[in-house]
Amino acid sequence: MATLIKAIDSPERIKEIIYGTLENAAEDASSLFRYLVLSTHTNSFPEARYVVLRKFDAAADQLLIYTDNRSDKIQHIQQASQISLLAYDAKLKCQLKMKGNCIIHHQDKLARDCWENLSGRKDSYNSLLAPGTPIVELSEGQQLKREINQDYFAVLEINLEQLELLQLNDQGHIRVHFDLQTQRAQFLVP
Repeated sequence: MATLIKAIDSPERIKEIIYGTLENAAEDASSLFRYLVLSTHTNSFPEARYVVLRKFDAAADQLLIYTDNRSDKIQHIQQASQISLLAYDAKLKCQLKMKGNCIIHHQDKLARDCWENLSGRKDSYNSLLAPGTPIVELSEGQQLKREINQDYFAVLEINLEQLELLQLNDQGHIRVHFDLQTQRAQFLVP
């Protein structure tokens, strides 16, 4: 059975594997770790949605995700910047939980640089109506602005504070937690 990590791997090696996997996922559209569940919270309910990992910077413990600045997640993050992310690769039977602080970049240097390097699908951030707007006809949701530009494009910069990996394994599950602020790693009971 293919696994991401093995029982013989040290916490340091496991962290290297996680970071390598995240770096690869940012470039490889077929990686299941590229599609993350982003969870935010509001005064009433937690909210979860899939997002796409666009960049991972191992040296900075940082992820970048692109979004429409008019989306609900922006309002949630403005209210509470602490978020969590979840990834799962069914083939590898591996779950990765991440927690961190999110900074919204909109119409700043980082957002402009990411926009310039974005290949294709710029129209995803140029709908006439804001994401989540009620519509009568499906075609209303497909209408784009006349000029495709970065007006609504935003980048979520997530500065990771914690990682937790759960590797399911026939020989025994492995669970390890990383506190990135204190640089401590700890195996946990799965």
